[in-house]
Amino acid sequence: YRQDRAYFAYDSYGNVITKIDYGDWATGVDDTRTNYDFSQVNTTAFITNKLRSETLRAGYSPSGTVLRSSELYYDASVPGAWAPPTL
Repeated sequence: YRQDRAYFAYDSYGNVITKIDYGDWATGVDDTRTNYDFSQVNTTAFITNKLRSETLRAGYSPSGTVLRSSELYYDASVPGAWAPPTL
């Protein structure tokens, strides 16, 4: 018998911005935290759900070891100079 649990936090647009996966509730060795950044919003065009970055960390702390990280770019943005999506 195994019991899993997860916690989700949302931004004002309903996007998941944090997921804490406790994995097997009986142990803490498989806990992970995923942060999702949706800061590239374009409210004029009603674009509020385009992911900017995703970071998976070991443990549930925001300062845990980074296990995986990815960044997404829209409309010819370049690394370090993100622009909100237009379409």
